[in-house]
Amino acid sequence: MTTKNQPLKKSLLSTQSWIRIGIMVLMVVLNKFVQWGINLIALLQAAFVLFKGEKNPQATKIGQQLAQYSFDIMQFLTYNSEERPFPFGGKSPIGQIKPPGSS
Repeated sequence: MTTKNQPLKKSLLSTQSWIRIGIMVLMVVLNKFVQWGINLIALLQAAFVLFKGEKNPQATKIGQQLAQYSFDIMQFLTYNSEERPFPFGGKSPIGQIKPPGSS
C-alpha cells in the first residue's frame, strides 16, 4: 500500500468520524422538525397580530429558542462547531434565551 493512501485509510477507519456522521444524519432529521416548529410559530404570531393587534410573548420566546437551536444544529452540520447539539451534547435549547425586554 502506498503512503499517499494512508490518510484516506485512516479517515475511513476513524470511529469518531463515523460517529459524527451518524449524529449529523440524525440532526438533519431533527432540524426538519425544528423548522416545522418555526414555521408554525410564524403563522401563530401572524394570527395573533391580525386578531389581537400584538405578538404573543410566549410564542416569541419559543420561536427564538427554536431559531437558536436550528442555528446550533447548522453550525455542527457545517463543521463550524465541534459541540454536539442537544440531545447528543450541549445545552438544552429550552430556557437558554431570555424573553425580549428582560434584562
